[in-house]
Amino acid sequence: GNRHVITMGGCASLVDRNNKFGDGTYVLIGGAYGECISMPTGVTVQKMPVKPTAAFFFVRDTPTAVRKMLEANECLELYVKMKQEMCETCIHDARSKAASKTKRPTKTWSKAEIGKCVRAYALDFKKKGIEIDFCTHTQVARRSARHRLIHTYWFEVKDQCIADKKYHSIYHSRHADIAI
Repeated sequence: GNRHVITMGGCASLVDRNNKFGDGTYVLIGGAYGECISMPTGVTVQKMPVKPTAAFFFVRDTPTAVRKMLEANECLELYVKMKQEMCETCIHDARSKAASKTKRPTKTWSKAEIGKCVRAYALDFKKKGIEIDFCTHTQVARRSARHRLIHTYWFEVKDQCIADKKYHSIYHSRHADIAI
């Protein structure tokens, strides 16, 4: 189908570290009480770690379904290279300059920088029949006394030969908009 399938609560149990954030067929958004979004045929997904400190594993590990799709289109190395570049250029200190002098820095992902990185690699992926879409979701924490946001970032990897041509993620980040 052309739509995400959304269910409440957890998804299938996870098997190995490559599939720590899902096996590539779904993404869990909104934290522990969030929703599970299943991908349509021809679309796989890799969720980014919440904290960029886990970037080492983000670069090394690729969910099974994503890896198979990228290997079939001969662009797994390109994908790993893109993730490596993101981990080097798309992390910033979330604290103000004044707070950084007195407190430990808080590292977060920069959506704008991730969007730039995705745009830089988009044409190379398109030549191989793959479309990468950077997606975001923000939700207010349900079980928090103070106002706290839960951010979820992921990549949808679309095989242009298999996926529905009309499919476009409703979670597409405006930071990843490209004109090709």
